[in-house]
Amino acid sequence: EGDSLEYLLQINGHDIVVFHGHNLKHNNLNQEIDKIKIRYSKVTGKYPKYCLFGHIHESLITNNYARSGSIVGEDYYSTNNLNIPHSSVTQNLYLVDKEKITGMIIDCR
Repeated sequence: EGDSLEYLLQINGHDIVVFHGHNLKHNNLNQEIDKIKIRYSKVTGKYPKYCLFGHIHESLITNNYARSGSIVGEDYYSTNNLNIPHSSVTQNLYLVDKEKITGMIIDCR
């Protein structure tokens, strides 16, 4: 149900947008994430607390969003197309309780 590239879900009272991340300007993530949250707020009346996305094979976790890494690690695509020659094999893990969202980067090597 919903868009296969973008979805708003609710976990323990937190509205979270999950999406692929291919349309983001990854060098300007704070503004890009703000635009997504504002767009959802206008459409749904709910201002998302957090955003989860991927596309770039490098984990990053902040208080407002998180980017997933890659369980593939370094490959032709990450080295030549994304310019990340030494990407790690990682997976993000999130704990979502009623108070907060806590993310952790798990090194899978």
